[in-house]
Amino acid sequence: MNVYNSKNKKFPLVCLCGTLETAKWTKNIVDSLVPSTTRKESIPRQLTSSNTYEIRFGGKRALKLYEIMHNKNIPVLNCKWEPLMVYYEMKKENLHDTRTTPRNKNNGRFTK
Repeated sequence: MNVYNSKNKKFPLVCLCGTLETAKWTKNIVDSLVPSTTRKESIPRQLTSSNTYEIRFGGKRALKLYEIMHNKNIPVLNCKWEPLMVYYEMKKENLHDTRTTPRNKNNGRFTK
């Protein structure tokens, strides 16, 4: 679980490693909880080890997966999930700030 910088933007990413069967099982669960909204599908990728695979979930799916786990009080290792926790809280605060910012009468657009 990490937040990467890509083209001066932060991008949340959840990476899970295991056997091919574990990666497929995880993908099925995540797909049922947080269906993909893009054409790009998460697929297990083989790492250098012959029996180790990685599956990645990024962007809104990563945040939604974190939100589900957070709301259900599923125990997580803070050292692994901390970058995503910080990013999630930052996004939540930014969303709250934009919703409470006064608007002008210019077609509902935010004032600068």
